[in-house]
Amino acid sequence: MEASPPQKQKYIAKTVIKICRQEKVYVDQVSLYLRQLRRRWYDRDETVCLAIEHLKEAPFEVQTKVAGKILRNIEKIEAFLEKNPLPEKSGQEVSEKESNFF
Repeated sequence: MEASPPQKQKYIAKTVIKICRQEKVYVDQVSLYLRQLRRRWYDRDETVCLAIEHLKEAPFEVQTKVAGKILRNIEKIEAFLEKNPLPEKSGQEVSEKESNFF
């Protein structure tokens, strides 16, 4: 995911969050201060950071389910994003409708 373009990162991140929430995995937002302090690759984007935090908190079974869905459908995701580019929304979340691939 780290090497993916920002649009793809954000789309996959929303999908990860959606699946985790369906599996009853919830986490708090990570503050901007903490994200700036850590400087990890995924701290640059709030949505991607939140998705990674969901994966950290999720049980192994949920992590496996999320990874499997993403990996099995990566070509479909890429084709979908080519046909339906997400609008640039600096600092805004991608809507649920825009992440409704699965």
